[in-house]
Amino acid sequence: MGWAKQRKNYSTKGAFYAYKGVPRCGTCDMNITAYTKAKILATTGELASYTFYTCTKKSKVMKCKEPQLAEHELTGVIKDEMSNYEITEADGEICKLLVHNVYDDYMKSQDRYSDVWKHDLRQAKKALDVLDDKLEHGVITDDRYQLRAAKHQTSVVRTTKLLNGSSQDADRWLELCNETFSSVTNIGEVFELANDEERRQLMLYLGTNWTLSNKKLALTAREPLNYLHKSTRKSDWRARPDSNRRSSP
Repeated sequence: MGWAKQRKNYSTKGAFYAYKGVPRCGTCDMNITAYTKAKILATTGELASYTFYTCTKKSKVMKCKEPQLAEHELTGVIKDEMSNYEITEADGEICKLLVHNVYDDYMKSQDRYSDVWKHDLRQAKKALDVLDDKLEHGVITDDRYQLRAAKHQTSVVRTTKLLNGSSQDADRWLELCNETFSSVTNIGEVFELANDEERRQLMLYLGTNWTLSNKKLALTAREPLNYLHKSTRKSDWRARPDSNRRSSP
């Protein structure tokens, strides 16, 4: 999976706990820790291990009474929260088509302005060549040259930046949009099938400030993922792409 690594894994007594260090207690703001408890099964006599997550309850200003959660319970809560941001594969394709339409319209408008920028760049370079020639033949003083050349040098920098940067910025924007929609496609199902490390990375990718309170999770979703939460979507957001496309410039 392509999620960026956020920070070093947390462990307790050599054991890796997928969610430890990600959420904090929503009541006292202390860390959520984890521990593993061994139990001999009465039916088979085998030794089984169970993992629990709980607030460290180290607050000096209040007595935290948040209950602990078994790992499978917390996994279910996280999956439910992630599912609030997921889209189906079909919806993802619609979203990508919409942003491609916006990208195409933008590039057309940039093509319209690029001729103007190229003309301004040629004129500025030509003016600098004339000034260089005058300075070389002693027709203009150094002070006057610096004063007049500064204007044209600024124009060269500005137009070069516009010509080189406009398409690069647009390409990066399109890449990020496609990455965003791909990352949340069936994210709940992806989380369920992922291993512990991948689950942790998914949580860190989705957002920050995870808090656990009364067996419920809250987080601050990263932009633009926060706009995909089910509570913020309009009922008609799946309108036909052609009806949302702007007319060509």
